[in-house]
Amino acid sequence: NSGKNATSINENHIYKPPLEPSLTANEESTDKHATSYGPKLPNDQKLFCGKVPIVSNAISSMYSIKDRIIPVNTVATYNCIHGYRKVNGSEKLRCVTSRTTKTAVWETPTLKCQIVDCGDPGPVEHAKQHAFTFTFNETVFYTCDSGYLPEGLPLICTANGKWNRPKPKCKLIQCPKIEPHDTNMLIEYSNNDRVNGTIATMKCKRGFRFNETKQSYSRVCEWSGSWSRNLSPHCVRAYCDTPPKPHTGLLIKPFANRYNAGERVLLLCLTRKDKKSILCTEDGVWDDAIMHCPAPHPKSMYCPQVSDIPNGSHNGSKGKQKAGTRIVFKCNNNYLLNGTPWIYCQADGTWTGKVPSCSVKSTSVSIERTSSKLTVLWTCIAVVFVLILVIIAVLLLRWRQRQLQRRHWRRYFGNHTYRQSKTNIYHNNQEMKLFKQSKSQAVPVTDL
Repeated sequence: NSGKNATSINENHIYKPPLEPSLTANEESTDKHATSYGPKLPNDQKLFCGKVPIVSNAISSMYSIKDRIIPVNTVATYNCIHGYRKVNGSEKLRCVTSRTTKTAVWETPTLKCQIVDCGDPGPVEHAKQHAFTFTFNETVFYTCDSGYLPEGLPLICTANGKWNRPKPKCKLIQCPKIEPHDTNMLIEYSNNDRVNGTIATMKCKRGFRFNETKQSYSRVCEWSGSWSRNLSPHCVRAYCDTPPKPHTGLLIKPFANRYNAGERVLLLCLTRKDKKSILCTEDGVWDDAIMHCPAPHPKSMYCPQVSDIPNGSHNGSKGKQKAGTRIVFKCNNNYLLNGTPWIYCQADGTWTGKVPSCSVKSTSVSIERTSSKLTVLWTCIAVVFVLILVIIAVLLLRWRQRQLQRRHWRRYFGNHTYRQSKTNIYHNNQEMKLFKQSKSQAVPVTDL
């Protein structure tokens, strides 16, 4: 032994040999890689290296040796850790004998491992890139501009220096076309591309209106590519509601609950001096405003009592009727109503029409209808009876023909002595006919 603690050139890699050598003077090294490297030592002295040096971002299989007794000329192999690659230097490190201190030391490591760099993946159209570096295990995010929807996932740099997936894309947010609920509906878009924020307005064609009070409905294209509010309005034939009456001094003729497009209404004041005609347009609105009439006198706000009608009734009460009251008439069974089925009490104290009457239904029409029905019924019965007779006659005829055929063939097949086939009987009959014909004809002399 040298008697002194060993020192190294590099302080980071100073290792002291064990105080008690593992090998004796007469033992030889079993290291296969042991060669003459460095100054020769006496045969009775063996040197050992301690723990292998630590290389940044690299790993060696000899890190697991616990006793740290490594013979001279032993070679330690390093590999860059996952996500790093070799830049320069040697991957092998040898345990050698120092020329100055004559102790076993490791060579100075030269291996350099650098983190894998995947490089900038590049921009994405209509998007912004967010990343710190492009090295191993780093993630690159892309955020789409307003009005665009991302398609794809963020990128991650892998150990082989490539990104784990293709770059994402930013797709224009575009809502689908709205299909009209019926053929009388129109849909207008504020932007023909139907991008995010586009307003779709639903309207009815001229001459139609929605079945509600609204003139139009609107929906907005959202960022998800779908329309807001799932609406399903329907367009119906345009009509106008009864013009509003600000007071009872205004008369409306004719009065109805609704008016079709193209119908006119006459507005009258109780003074009978002011008149105005308004038209129900194809959009379901009146073409002019309602005129103003002075308030009527309180005495003229009631209509006289309506008497009962013979063979009928009405929903009116006894006594005078207040302006705006509507009385409906109906007749008893087997009676017809002659006139309008209802009258309206106007603000001037008069009814809109005369009281109807009930008359007996005509019996001649019912008799004619009954007789015509009976005629049709008897005609159908007669046709069915004739068809049944025809079917029975056809069946009897076919049955008679079969009976005659049976008798005919029984003549030939009744006695077994004279049984013949139908074919032989047919040929015999033909021969007999020819024989009879030959007898009737004269035989020429030349033939004799």
